[in-house]
Amino acid sequence: MNINKKFQYLDMTKSERIIVVRYSCTGKLTFFSKYLMIELTEAAEIISKLSDVNAVVLCADGPFCSGADLKDKDGLFNSREGFLERRQTMKVGPDMCKAWQSIEAFTIAAIEEHCIGGGAALAAALDYRIMSNSAYMRLPEISLGMNMSWHTLPRLVAQIGPSLTKKYAILCDKIPADEALRVGLVEESVNAGNTIMRAKAIADQVADMPIHSVKMTKASVNAAAFSLVEAVGHADLDQYLLTEYTDDFKSAALKFKG
Repeated sequence: MNINKKFQYLDMTKSERIIVVRYSCTGKLTFFSKYLMIELTEAAEIISKLSDVNAVVLCADGPFCSGADLKDKDGLFNSREGFLERRQTMKVGPDMCKAWQSIEAFTIAAIEEHCIGGGAALAAALDYRIMSNSAYMRLPEISLGMNMSWHTLPRLVAQIGPSLTKKYAILCDKIPADEALRVGLVEESVNAGNTIMRAKAIADQVADMPIHSVKMTKASVNAAAFSLVEAVGHADLDQYLLTEYTDDFKSAALKFKG
């Protein structure tokens, strides 16, 4: 598998048993476009085929995720595809999260500034999250007339329980780093600008462990925690597509686009 593959939107580097995947931002923001998500999926699939990797760090040049890319002509609000083509396009997000959850190595998210929508969904699919103490998370989907999809809800239920999952998904409030740490949305909070350094330090610790033991432990924990992810989340793609036909979605989309 070609670890040196050239990507347009991300870089992937390997050092001994550790891989760092860093994706690019647009100006001061980091939008999840269709093709960035496709490349993140491809990167995860490459990593999954490497037997000598024990830890993976995922980070961005700027904010971890600023939401959907409104300028993406193939993206969330701008597609002119028919229903079946649209359904295929909308699998990009859940496929990305599934690919990252499926990596056998220990995965670590380094979250700076903010982590919104799909970024929070991706972070929930990883094993460990380190957040800047000045950053925040937010799940804005319901306020935009859609559902929280990408199999995120069952992952969050496993991570923080049903009550807090409903609170954050329905109220759509910002979740500051101290609260995210307290409730278990993230595992560590560090000073701004230090998340990648801390993530690499954790990766170094994991890299020193026996690879097969790390992978077996992660597989057992994920089997226990995420056994209902597919059973509960299997329909959330089609639920999302249904919301696109509602007046709430159309109104929210117009406001969101400015």
